[in-house]
Amino acid sequence: MVKDMNKVSIIIPTIKTEKEIEGLISEIKNTVAYKLDLIVVSGMRRTAVNRNIGMERAKGKFIIMCDDDIEGLPYRWDRDLIDALKQTGASMVGPRLLNPDGTVQKTNNRNFDLSKDFVKVARICGALHVYKNTTLRFDENYIGAGHEDTDFCRQIWKDCRGTFFIVNTVKVIHRNEEKDPLGSSETRDGNRAYFRKKWGRMR
Repeated sequence: MVKDMNKVSIIIPTIKTEKEIEGLISEIKNTVAYKLDLIVVSGMRRTAVNRNIGMERAKGKFIIMCDDDIEGLPYRWDRDLIDALKQTGASMVGPRLLNPDGTVQKTNNRNFDLSKDFVKVARICGALHVYKNTTLRFDENYIGAGHEDTDFCRQIWKDCRGTFFIVNTVKVIHRNEEKDPLGSSETRDGNRAYFRKKWGRMR
């Protein structure tokens, strides 16, 4: 697929209905700076499958993967994240994720450093992240949601010794809702075991 150098593809993988995410869609449309290529992939499938379907449809030079439980997007957040990607030379960047009460989430790779504009981390949480359009894909062996985003970071690291940064100048709320329709600790333990067999323990 030919990429449009002027587009940014925003992918929302979800198991929710259009009605349930219309607030997020409206928020995205009202806050982005770049020409919009919005792709919503809805279906009771593994999260990695929905992510990959979106990536196959993406036409932009850059991809923004956005979970369906993100809110509080600041004006021009897409441009600010992509500028950070270019400025740091990173393979992937993500915003500073906050809890609904405004506290810093531990899903920021357990990094709580707000002292710098950009903070280097070992991986980026899949809730919201930006990277250049790539032929790499999410591993669809992960059941439900969980670890498929960390696996993708490892693929990028292996492919090009990629680097990852949290962008403190862009703060968003991540409600961190349960995405796994199976929703069991057994499923999460299975994903963790599969990840460790493939990559070893997470850094």
